[in-house]
Amino acid sequence: MADIVTFNVGSSSIEVRTSDGRVETEKELDVEDLGSTARGLARRVGVDASTTHVHRVVHGGDMASPKRLTNDVKDEIRFHSRFASLHNPAELDVIRAVQDLTGRPGYAVFDTSFHQTIPEYRRAYGLPEAFHDAGIKQYGFHGISVRGACKERSGNIVCCHLGSGCSVTAVHDGDSVATSMGLTPFDGCLMRTRPGRLDPGVVLELCKHDSVENVDAFLNEEAGWTGMSNDKSLKALVNEEPDGRVVNAFVSSVAEEIHRVCAALPSVDVLIFTGGVGENNAEIRRRVCEAASLLEVDIDMERNSRGDGVVSTPSSPIEVCVIEADEAATMIRIVEDYA
Repeated sequence: MADIVTFNVGSSSIEVRTSDGRVETEKELDVEDLGSTARGLARRVGVDASTTHVHRVVHGGDMASPKRLTNDVKDEIRFHSRFASLHNPAELDVIRAVQDLTGRPGYAVFDTSFHQTIPEYRRAYGLPEAFHDAGIKQYGFHGISVRGACKERSGNIVCCHLGSGCSVTAVHDGDSVATSMGLTPFDGCLMRTRPGRLDPGVVLELCKHDSVENVDAFLNEEAGWTGMSNDKSLKALVNEEPDGRVVNAFVSSVAEEIHRVCAALPSVDVLIFTGGVGENNAEIRRRVCEAASLLEVDIDMERNSRGDGVVSTPSSPIEVCVIEADEAATMIRIVEDYA
């Protein structure tokens, strides 16, 4: 039977991983039946009443990781669904299903908790203090991935988590000090279905012509590089139009966020690429390093084509690394340290 099992709900898949390395994944999800899917995956890896189950939750507000999934904690996750409508509701469906299966509350590990070390003045928006006190501030996301990628590294790191969602984080001696995402996972880099950094006036203009609910759904599900390209994948765009408008927009957005978060660091020692795009697309890595010209990194083309470990030259002033995003291992480590 499984000892500790992690549940990671993505926009189109669920990954279930045990502490001894067994993995079950379901893609092409029926969002109306996530609970049944989660229970089926759980049974396949041997989840029973003795299993400790751990769930990645995208938005936990100011809650620290991990949290035992009591009713109060689930209420907090539900409250923050308004800021992560693609993620938190689905994660709650899976949490309830696994709790019903095991009879145990389990734990949540939050993407947001890693970024609580960002100074408050950086988390504040240009709004009256009452808004900040009411929770309208920067939270940041992909914290579990970034924590894992930067583990056991001191110094000054810029970590690029590039996948369906994309973010850039500055890490100083293990602490997040600046990141590209904000109150919601909309902000920062151009993403698969989200627009990234956007003039608030664009949102206001859209809301003049449609309901807030429809605009929210549009910006979550129909924008980004798929919206710009009539539903093409980034891999296809790189292959078909490597110097086209969409690829250039994506590369530029990541490079600009790298430059922006660098302002929070005294210097940069390491640039990390992780996530599905960051780990697997050598051309995007090369282009981003070239566009982030202030770092003056020197990529080793052969190493970069392999995409494993250090991909910069020995003479590069900043080391560039490709590191697998192993969120499950990080979640297990967080819960074991807590216990």
